[in-house]
Amino acid sequence: MPPVLYEVLNILGFLLRLAGMIVLGLAVSLFTVEIFKKGLQVWMVQVALFLGFIGLVIALSTFTSPGTLGAFGLGAGAGLLLRLGLKKADNEEEAKKE
Repeated sequence: MPPVLYEVLNILGFLLRLAGMIVLGLAVSLFTVEIFKKGLQVWMVQVALFLGFIGLVIALSTFTSPGTLGAFGLGAGAGLLLRLGLKKADNEEEAKKE
C-alpha cells in the first residue's frame, strides 16, 4: 500500500479520536452535573462524583497526548457551560416573568 494512504488513515484516526474525546468529555460532564444536582443528596455521593471526575482528568493527563486531553477539556467545558449556563438563563427568565 502506498504511504499516502497510511497518512490519510492516520489523519482520519486522529480526527475520530478528537471527536470521541469531545463526546466523552461532554457526556461525563453532563452526567456528573445531572447526578450531582438531582441524585441522592448524600454528601458521599457528591464527593465520589467529584473525585471520579477529577481522577479521570488526572488519568487522561498522565496516559494520553495533550491533544486528546484538550479535546476532552473542550467537551467537558462545553457540557458544564451547557448544563450550568442554561439553568442560569432559565432562572433569569422566570424572574422577569414575575
